[in-house]
Amino acid sequence: MTIPNEVIVFGFIEKTAGLGREEAPDVFGDKTLREFIDAYESQLFNNHGIYKYMGWVYNLQDVMKKYVYENYDRWFVGWAVNKAAVRRQTYGPVTEILESKKR
Repeated sequence: MTIPNEVIVFGFIEKTAGLGREEAPDVFGDKTLREFIDAYESQLFNNHGIYKYMGWVYNLQDVMKKYVYENYDRWFVGWAVNKAAVRRQTYGPVTEILESKKR
């Protein structure tokens, strides 16, 4: 499988900075976009919907949502596909989850 069009890919180190998405390694393998997100959910949740691999950035923010949630009387921000994913990635009680607007 090739890299889905919804994913923005670019190099973030000097060696990969000038290359196009065609040269980027296919981190998806035979997984669909949803299977990839499910497999790396915790990493994407904490890293603003961004997956980094060997000098490349795979930005999945277009297919994920930004959530603000309350946990132990503190507010946090995370990226997930739905509210259930926010609850899976959070330890302890989540009292409120709000979908934040993207800029």
